[in-house]
Amino acid sequence: MGIADIAKSALESRAIRRTIVSTGVRVIKSQDIQQSTQQNYNIVSAIFNWGKRLVGFIVTNLSSALAWTVSAIWGTFVSLSQFVWHFNWNATDEQLDQQVRTTWNQIAGQTGGVVGQFLGWLACGVIPGAIIFTFNEVAGAFVLKRVGEEMAEELAGSIASLIRSTFRAGATTLFVWGFKNARKLIRNNSPLVGQIFGDRAQQAVQAWGTANAKPWSFAKATEERIEAIPNEALRNFTEQMLEEFFESCVEAGYVVANAVDSLIAAQKFKTDVLGKQRIVEITPNRDIPNERIILAGNEKVLKPQIVSTLSHYQLIDNKDIGNDLGGFRTELIGSNPISLQIKIRWYSIAKPPYKDRYAPNGVLTKAEYTIPCVKRSAVDWEKIKLAAGGNNGYNWGRFKATCKLKAPNDAIHCMIVYGGSDQEAEERLRALIALTECELLTLNTAEEKKVGRRATNVALYKDTVRIYPAWFSIINQQKVLFEENSIKGLRGNYQRNNSPKIRLFTDTKPSGIDELIAEALRTPGSAP
Repeated sequence: MGIADIAKSALESRAIRRTIVSTGVRVIKSQDIQQSTQQNYNIVSAIFNWGKRLVGFIVTNLSSALAWTVSAIWGTFVSLSQFVWHFNWNATDEQLDQQVRTTWNQIAGQTGGVVGQFLGWLACGVIPGAIIFTFNEVAGAFVLKRVGEEMAEELAGSIASLIRSTFRAGATTLFVWGFKNARKLIRNNSPLVGQIFGDRAQQAVQAWGTANAKPWSFAKATEERIEAIPNEALRNFTEQMLEEFFESCVEAGYVVANAVDSLIAAQKFKTDVLGKQRIVEITPNRDIPNERIILAGNEKVLKPQIVSTLSHYQLIDNKDIGNDLGGFRTELIGSNPISLQIKIRWYSIAKPPYKDRYAPNGVLTKAEYTIPCVKRSAVDWEKIKLAAGGNNGYNWGRFKATCKLKAPNDAIHCMIVYGGSDQEAEERLRALIALTECELLTLNTAEEKKVGRRATNVALYKDTVRIYPAWFSIINQQKVLFEENSIKGLRGNYQRNNSPKIRLFTDTKPSGIDELIAEALRTPGSAP
């Protein structure tokens, strides 16, 4: 058998391959390579995201550390005062330049410290955390999180201190530069100074800032004046007094500044939690633009208050709550309760809000009449408003029109209407009677004279004033045999439908009025 006759299946390598792989075919999958690449990508992405969060955390802490609080402003003022107090005003230009160079050399050292601090955290904190992350993502993420928090806090404080020191160094450099130029300008004009202030002043200006000039500062001058006091007790007293005065003043200033910062922080916290202080003006009804409710408070407190206010307004709007309080309900003791009646209210103001301050004479006048045994066909918005006087209302006053009415069930009812004259009172009474099914039996007019108690009690005398229809409500009741959900009267049990207040002050009929009237005219106790 030749070499060409050897079968592939007889090869030893093929047998080993069949042992390892059941199909006998080895397949190289790219999934392992993809997983390795994805793992490397996950490490880089995690470190990159950690770096972004670290920078954001440092910036947040840095902004808090560099915030211009009242305490920071007071500290800056104290540092500036101490610098001016101890500044050598007779220093030469070379000494001032050396002072500036020393200040910036200190800034360079402080900058190196911050860089070293960053590299130390990076080498001994971040890199070990990243190495741990390659083996255990959970443990590595935990280590990086802890390292990042501590690193951000430490670096934020160091960077904030470096920025403040740089600011002070820049201010010192600017001050020294301005002082040198101002002194040079004055020294160049020393002859002018001599002409104005004398030769001694000119000599002092020429010697200002020279190498032979003695150092002079406010602190040194004050100390020399104190040391020149001959009485030792007085000298010690003055020295301690001034020293304690300055120290106590600085300390008290920090106390005041911290207190103001605390108040500002509390107000800011209150604003952040409860929202800004707002004043809200609510118009609960578009048809009544003059009726407004004003609320004041923080936003989050106002929101539920607005909802509650509108809910209460809707709850009592157009309801006759309290209208019957103290009233004399004749149907409770009469022969037969009235089945269908209308109650109309007038005010001396054409449109709401009905308040004394909006009334023509500063006193709100109101009138209310109840119309018995109303015809169902007369329960119409236009008819009722026309009978009440229309948009112009009518003149109300001391003239009284009284009538007796006979209902279809032979019950006798009485109505009283007031007017500005006997003719107006009678006309308004007849217009209201036209809405009823009653027969007019008698009608009389009279005038309430301003004598006796009416002459002394202003509230009892009715001045002539124009009143306007405001609203009406419908009272519909029927006699029932059962007591459940009924009103007990002297002559049996009655069920009643009371409509809400139906507006009459609008120029046109409001929407939904026909439905309200239909619901009120429904037989009490029947299904809607």
